[in-house]
Amino acid sequence: MFFKIKTESDLEDVSSYYGEFFDCKMKVRNILLSFLDFPIEVGSYDERRLIPDFLWRRYRVSKEDLYRDALDYFSKMVGPENFKKICSFFLKFQSTIIDKLKYSVTTKNGKAEISLLFAENFRFKSEQDTLNIFNLHKEARDVIIPEKNAIIFSADFRQFEFRTFLHIQGLDQYLQFENIYEKIGHDLGIHDDAKSAIISYLYGSKNVKLESFFQKDSLLEKIESNVFWFNDLPVFIKEDYDPGKKIHTINQTISQYCYIDKLNQILNLMNGKNSKFIFPLHDSIIISLDRGEDFLFDNILDIMEDNVYKVKCYAGDNFRDIEEI
Repeated sequence: MFFKIKTESDLEDVSSYYGEFFDCKMKVRNILLSFLDFPIEVGSYDERRLIPDFLWRRYRVSKEDLYRDALDYFSKMVGPENFKKICSFFLKFQSTIIDKLKYSVTTKNGKAEISLLFAENFRFKSEQDTLNIFNLHKEARDVIIPEKNAIIFSADFRQFEFRTFLHIQGLDQYLQFENIYEKIGHDLGIHDDAKSAIISYLYGSKNVKLESFFQKDSLLEKIESNVFWFNDLPVFIKEDYDPGKKIHTINQTISQYCYIDKLNQILNLMNGKNSKFIFPLHDSIIISLDRGEDFLFDNILDIMEDNVYKVKCYAGDNFRDIEEI
């Protein structure tokens, strides 16, 4: 996902081994499909034992060749030093958090399965045929209810990606304000909907006054060999992205690295508790907070809030009817 590669088919133009790999993969797939009418569960069976040795070897070797070519290609694209640092980063990256985001939750219609995957810029998306709260209309959110003797608790980051941008640009003096857009608008003499003007500028529009303040172009100049670095956090930027998409990719990816780290800490905190994690909805977390574990409230805030990021909290008997606390 870091290099925007979602499936092996995206490597077709990268490696001369793709044709051999694809041919072997289809033959392996067809053999496995041929066993569907047999009285065995192929998914729980050792698939290797169903494939002829010569084909299995071809398949494994072609896959290794394809992946090696891909790694060589990306190493040349970003440069060997960048590539080494990127590999080092992902050795420590909390990619195993995905394994923790496969579970069941309570709804007013009974238990429902949650299974999440990484999407672009390390945001989350729901796996097909599982509960997708991302697409749940607000009026239907009452389907999400807490466990017995618990309440729905939600903590939502305030101006999440904008705070990331300010921090990257060294404008931390504004992070203390609750309404950052209004404060910056006041300082720059923008009196009509400063928030819309700032967001529009960040992701594409021209504004001489805002550029002299935010210096967005200077941020783009820090992209070298298709990679932007901030505090040892790498962001891959495609050359053909327009400036607005480059800014969006930087902000969203750096923000999501931070979100994943904090979410991982919260999941570890809740391990073995009666309280249950429900969903990572965009820039917020949703939890079934046991009434006997209200101490978790402060623990969660300690994890989510710091010198850069602040949250607002909500609680209620179901997710639709939560109110700010």
